[in-house]
Amino acid sequence: MSPVRTTRTVGICLAALGAVVLAACSSAHQTPDLGVVISDETVILERFERNQPLIRQAVLLADQAFVYDNSRLNVAPQRTIAFRNGAVVSTSPPIVAWAARLYRAELLQFEHDGGRPG
Repeated sequence: MSPVRTTRTVGICLAALGAVVLAACSSAHQTPDLGVVISDETVILERFERNQPLIRQAVLLADQAFVYDNSRLNVAPQRTIAFRNGAVVSTSPPIVAWAARLYRAELLQFEHDGGRPG
């Protein structure tokens, strides 16, 4: 009897704030019943900077990932980049500065491929 092979699809949906200022504003307005309230901007900044490369790594390892921009107050998150197997498959301009920096190499490859999945 041969072993049964299963496939598991891993997907990530990321809605990110573009600036620690927005994160600090958001945290300052949370109520204790919604979870942990972090009012120290230094803690928020450290977490923001520390998580960027970890989030990037997770997006590139996932079977599918969607990156949303949530950097504008009172505006619904906007999908900005879609990935499949670590490669950009579509973009929705304008791509905000934080996403352009974080996924620079992948966006350059996508552009080099003529805006088509490689």
